[in-house]
Amino acid sequence: VTRDHRRTSAEEAQRLRFWINVFSFISVVVCVGGALMMKFSVVEDLAWSEAVVVAGRHLRFGRNTNGVMEAWGEREEDMYAALGYGHARDRLLQLYLYRLMAEGRQCEKLPCTADRLRQDVEARAHRIAEGARDALGSLPAHALMKLQAYSDGVNAYVDGAYLPADVLYFGLGSERWRAEHSLAVLRLLMWSGFSDVQLDTELLILDYLQHSDSPAKIVALFDPHLDDLDDDLLAILRQVHLPKSFQSGERSPWERFHTTEGNPLIGSGSNNWVVRGSLTHNGSPILCSDPHVDITTLPGYWYEFMYNYRTETSKEDNYIMGATIPGTPVLFYGRSKSLAFGITAGFIDQVDLVVEHVVDGQRRTRHADRTGSTGDGSDFERFEQYVEEIRRKGQPPVEVVFYRNAHGLLMTGNHTRQPGEDLRPVIPDGYYLSVRWAASEWR
Repeated sequence: VTRDHRRTSAEEAQRLRFWINVFSFISVVVCVGGALMMKFSVVEDLAWSEAVVVAGRHLRFGRNTNGVMEAWGEREEDMYAALGYGHARDRLLQLYLYRLMAEGRQCEKLPCTADRLRQDVEARAHRIAEGARDALGSLPAHALMKLQAYSDGVNAYVDGAYLPADVLYFGLGSERWRAEHSLAVLRLLMWSGFSDVQLDTELLILDYLQHSDSPAKIVALFDPHLDDLDDDLLAILRQVHLPKSFQSGERSPWERFHTTEGNPLIGSGSNNWVVRGSLTHNGSPILCSDPHVDITTLPGYWYEFMYNYRTETSKEDNYIMGATIPGTPVLFYGRSKSLAFGITAGFIDQVDLVVEHVVDGQRRTRHADRTGSTGDGSDFERFEQYVEEIRRKGQPPVEVVFYRNAHGLLMTGNHTRQPGEDLRPVIPDGYYLSVRWAASEWR
C-alpha cells in the first residue's frame, strides 16, 4: 500500500509539473505576442494620417510624437467637427457611456447593478437629459453651431468606420449623436462632483443639527449662514426626513462623510494661479491650472487635442491645444499662440432646499390664494406626480415615481414599482425636503 501510494503521488506531481510548464509556456507566448502587437500597433497609429470631409468641412488628422490627436482645418470653427471626430475615433465607448449616464439608461444597456440603478434614478430625478432638450431652443446661434459641428464629427466617424467590439457588444452604435447629447453630458458634469457636493454638504449640516447636542457649535462653525436658526425652526428641522437612498445609498449623510471611500469632498475643488510677466525671467506670464481630477482612470477623464488652422483675417497659421472631455465640444484648458486659459471649480450656490410639511400626500401651505382650506388658516397644494420607466437588461423594467412642485423635487426616497401596479406610493405625513437645482428649473 505504501509503495502504491508513493507511485501515485509521484505521478500526480509529474502531471502537476507538466500542466504548470504548459501554463507557463502559454503565458510567455501571450505576453510576448501581446507586447509585440502593442508595439507595432502603437507605431502604426503614430504614423496614421487621414483626410476626412465632415459636412462640407475638409479636415486632416494625424498624431504627434506623443500620440496626441492633431487635426488641420481651414477655419477656427471647424475645430468642433474635428474634435467630435477625434473623440469618436479614440473614445467612442466613453462617449456612449457618458450619454447613458446623462439619460439615466445605464441599466438598459449594461448589467443593472444597484449602483447603476441608483445613478439612473438620480439622472431622471434631476432631468439631466430632459433639461438639455428643453434648453436647446434658448441657446444662441453660435452655441448651436458648435454643438451641431461636434455631432457631425462624431457621426462622420461612426458612419465610415468599423465600430469597436465593445460598442457592438453593448448595442450602442445604432443611435446617432445629436446636439442635445453633448449638452446632456455637460449638464451631467455640472451636477456630478459640483452641485451634488453642495447638496450633500447641506444634508450633512441638517444631519449634524438633528444629532448634535450642541447646535450652537454648528451655528458658529457655519457662521453666518445659520444666524436665523431659532428654537422653533430647529424643532422642525429635527423632524425632517433625510433621504438615505436618494443620494447616499443605504447610508445617511452623517455615515457617508465619516467613511473615507464615501466622502465626496476628498479630492474635490481646484486651484489656479497666474504670475505676471514682470516677475518672470523671460517676461512672459505663467498660468497654472489644477482642476483636481483623477487621472488614473481608464479610459482617462481628459483627452488631449491640438487643432491647426489659418485665421481668416491675417491668413497666418495658428493653433489651439488643450484638454477636452469626450462627449463635449469644449477645450477646458489649454493655449494658443496668444492666449493661455485654465479652469477652476467655482462652488457657487446653485442648490436650494425647502422644508415641506406633507399631510395626506399634499403640501401644507398658508397662502391665502390656495384651495382646500381646512378652516384653521392652513391650505393644501397637491404635488405634481410623474413616472419614469427604467428598463433593465435581462430583467423586468421598474417604474420610479417622483413628486414635484414650484420648489422643486420632493426628496422622499426612491418609490419604485412594477409596471401596471395599482398601488400608488403613499408619502407618510411629516416634514420633507424639496431640492431645486439652478440648471433644472421646473417652471
